[in-house]
Amino acid sequence: MANMLVRRMAGLTVSQSPRSLMGAALGIAAPASIRSFSSLSSMSTMLPNRLTVDNKFGNFSSVMMTSPMSFSTIAQKSKKQNGGAQPNIVTSEDGRQYAIVNTTYRKLKPKIVRRRLEKMKTYEGREQNIRYSPWKMRLLCQLVTGMPLLDALEQLAFNDKSKAPLLHKILKRTSNLADIRDGLQMSQLEIAECFATPGRNIKGIQFHSKGRFGKKIRRHCHVRIVLREIDFPLRIYQAKTLNQKRRWIERQLRAEKDAEAAQAEREELARLEQQAAEKEK
Repeated sequence: MANMLVRRMAGLTVSQSPRSLMGAALGIAAPASIRSFSSLSSMSTMLPNRLTVDNKFGNFSSVMMTSPMSFSTIAQKSKKQNGGAQPNIVTSEDGRQYAIVNTTYRKLKPKIVRRRLEKMKTYEGREQNIRYSPWKMRLLCQLVTGMPLLDALEQLAFNDKSKAPLLHKILKRTSNLADIRDGLQMSQLEIAECFATPGRNIKGIQFHSKGRFGKKIRRHCHVRIVLREIDFPLRIYQAKTLNQKRRWIERQLRAEKDAEAAQAEREELARLEQQAAEKEK
């Protein structure tokens, strides 16, 4: 069992039937061979319009309803179609609502997930010759791997390991690279890879009592980090519980807001630079 998202924005309702849930979550539609719109044809308030799209996954058809539908109507229809199950209505911080209906779906194939993630932009960061044991550094890397960048920075800020601030610094430096190259903000990034490898070890003398001594090894390590752009539709689809889906939806809304603010700031800076150049002339 998973969930189907029905999103209503400014009088535009975009929905998919249970059989086409995978396409609805991934931004693509269900295969045309599947009767995905039979359950929706009885709704008089919808005006389906089939569109055929040809992409690397094959031919797909999608439906967009231009007539708005109230959530009460969605609740009544979903109650009949899902054996009396009521949909969950989720309200985001900006007031937008989402109707989430429990239904069956097909599990994504690993190759489809891999193809989508390969299209995402990645950014690499490194730090070499860190005076720290690689085993201890791997504990920090295992903690943050797979997390959204903002969550990882928050975890490192409260971690008591001695090199947690250094890893925090590396992550922020790599995120600045993403902002410079493509204008991506920290809320749009996740940690795809983070691992530590052994560096050059320095041997020394460990002094003991009664004139004895032994060998002391000062270990060093290298850290490599890969930040990747978050595929929010995929993350929402793969979330198993309602709370996980709501968190990813909230993260997506925050990322969109941060991207708009950063774009407005860049446009304002470009305008001021242009005015300064005109005054010099």
